Amino acid sequence: MSSATATLRISGSTSKSFGETVEEGNPGGEITFRRGTLEDLNAIHDLDKRIFPPAVAFTPDAFLFLLINPSAVTIVAENHGKFVAFAGMERKSKTEGEVVTIDVEPELQRHGIGRALMEKLEDEAKLKGYETLYLQVAENSEGVVCFYEKLGYEKTRLMKGYYGRGVNAWEMKKSLKISRQLPPSLEGRG
Repeated sequence: MSSATATLRISGSTSKSFGETVEEGNPGGEITFRRGTLEDLNAIHDLDKRIFPPAVAFTPDAFLFLLINPSAVTIVAENHGKFVAFAGMERKSKTEGEVVTIDVEPELQRHGIGRALMEKLEDEAKLKGYETLYLQVAENSEGVVCFYEKLGYEKTRLMKGYYGRGVNAWEMKKSLKISRQLPPSLEGRG
């Protein structure tokens, strides 16, 4: 993502730039996306604390790492200049990244912001040369697992006790490799 911002309109029946129609009755507004900065640290931490239980919520230091580490990426979403969501990714290896977290204000969930944040992280991952993205999601968060599956992520393994005693997580991954294989209709042409 360049230093410029990207925009997503979320109102009634307006189409998003990603070719989907936003659900009727959403709160509306224009969502802009940009790189996270140190000035976002408190807003990021506050949102994470509101969404996740204390045992799972990240510390300010974890978010500071995402904001200052050159191999990490944090993308912020704003609605008319007000912070409403963010997502963070870090390097796992030379060819792999890991989505650390994605948080969207509860009243704005299910309106395409999370999908847009994930698409922007995936674009960034491709620019960094990552071929695969990983993430972890609580085993009992069926709606979240379904969200990631719709984005092309697959369960790879169950991680026992990942979120503490008795709370397991699915590790999920998505290949970002661009297939260089010709479609069947073009194979054999030369």
